[in-house]
Amino acid sequence: MRQTHFVLVFLLTFVATLRAQAPTPLQNAPTAHTPQTARQALIEMFLGKDPMAFEKHLPKSAHQILIRKGESSEASLVQRSASIARDIIAPGQHVETFDEGSTLLVEQMPGDEKVEVDVEHDSLLGEIDEIEVSIHAYKNGEPEFIPVIPRLIFSLSKEDEIWRLQELTLAAHMPLTDDDYLKGLRKDQDKSIEDHAAAHLVEIATAEINYSNNNPDRGFTCKFEDLFPNQPPAAQGTENPQNESSPEPPPPPAWFSGDSSGYRFAISHCQGAPVTKYQVTAVPAESEPGLKAFCSNESHVIRFNDDGKLQGCFNQGKLLHPEEPAPTLPQPPATD
Repeated sequence: MRQTHFVLVFLLTFVATLRAQAPTPLQNAPTAHTPQTARQALIEMFLGKDPMAFEKHLPKSAHQILIRKGESSEASLVQRSASIARDIIAPGQHVETFDEGSTLLVEQMPGDEKVEVDVEHDSLLGEIDEIEVSIHAYKNGEPEFIPVIPRLIFSLSKEDEIWRLQELTLAAHMPLTDDDYLKGLRKDQDKSIEDHAAAHLVEIATAEINYSNNNPDRGFTCKFEDLFPNQPPAAQGTENPQNESSPEPPPPPAWFSGDSSGYRFAISHCQGAPVTKYQVTAVPAESEPGLKAFCSNESHVIRFNDDGKLQGCFNQGKLLHPEEPAPTLPQPPATD
């Protein structure tokens, strides 16, 4: 019972993952003289317009346990599941299904985005037809990288001349010997590291503004311990419980060391009394190609260099978000 319930829930998750809308009429749809194939049954089960299609292709065992005569739609797990599926399948998008070939389904979405479901294999093993599919996303004609490529294996067999879903298996495909996949994985990880570095620059800028507001006679600061005075001591620690009268200043957040974020941060060029100018930089902790170098200052505008070096960053670096205004941060009080 619990296993069957899981299968039903996962089937709906599969439909939602595809974000499939109303399908176009099946190509080469079976006629009275042409038996329905297992692949056509799979398409009908998930994308058929008939509200009973989902139930039709469930195995007899599921019917006997989950479907009771006279059961209301509110109480029936199957009917509720089918209702949710019909709600997901709403008209308006262009979806095309294929009864043959290496592609099962293509959904074209706004913004030059596309989801494609490919057939990895369709094999008849005795009385079981096993269909394995993989899901791929595209944008502007280029494949979007997915760290874990989802694959679904549907096992169908005939009962009363109807193909019914007997088993569903989810597989996570990670081709670790594929150079293109490994490059995509590295690029995806680098993007995550760069996003964190840029976010930390905003965090520093916010701390600088707060410090300047609280210390108008000093202005900005080049000391991380001034910006983050409430951070706990590092693992090596400088805390001395026996000499509480002269405690060491707490260290900056751990991510400033570059060990956890992949970047090293520095604040410099503090000028003025009070300080009205400063520069903050973030460079890759290791000289690894592909990572950006970031820089910012009292303007709070973040720039970057693709080569991972700081030379020319403040004057010629690319804007991180050229289409967006600078982040909204607390502003220092006006000076006379």
